[in-house]
Amino acid sequence: MKVQVVDYVDVEKKALELGLTPPTELAILPKNFDTAISVEELVNESSTPTIRSLWRQNGIVETRIEKQGTKIPLESRKSWEWVGPVIYISTWMLTNTAIPITLNLISSYLYDVLKGHQHDDGEVTLDFVSEIVEKNKKSKKKTFRRLTIKCSPKELREIKPEDIINLMDE
Repeated sequence: MKVQVVDYVDVEKKALELGLTPPTELAILPKNFDTAISVEELVNESSTPTIRSLWRQNGIVETRIEKQGTKIPLESRKSWEWVGPVIYISTWMLTNTAIPITLNLISSYLYDVLKGHQHDDGEVTLDFVSEIVEKNKKSKKKTFRRLTIKCSPKELREIKPEDIINLMDE
């Protein structure tokens, strides 16, 4: 399993710069959200519709960043690598239900997709972005971090939500 935590752009500010709706709780960010200069450059992972469908089926409400009628194209892959969309989770949701539910939905979905295959085949990539609350509350600067996890589908089932929260806080 490979884990990487990096600083990320101010999501609210970047959304406004691009003319998008800033996410409030749970949202999908395009894979190049942090580097895009215009909405026309944005690209979603091909797994975005799947995650949105899983959320809808389970009563999870997403904040769509794209305005009504705006379509962000999907990137397609030709290898067996499942790459999830960049999932934005608000600070409040980071410590509540979003991480456990999202991990469970994705790992269960991949388990079903891989029935009859070895569960170590391929690679899964998950990205989470969240605002990190500074321990020093005197600072009003917002800090965002992006956590990238690359692992096998089997390893994904073993990740605990608190591990993700701890990694984001480091």
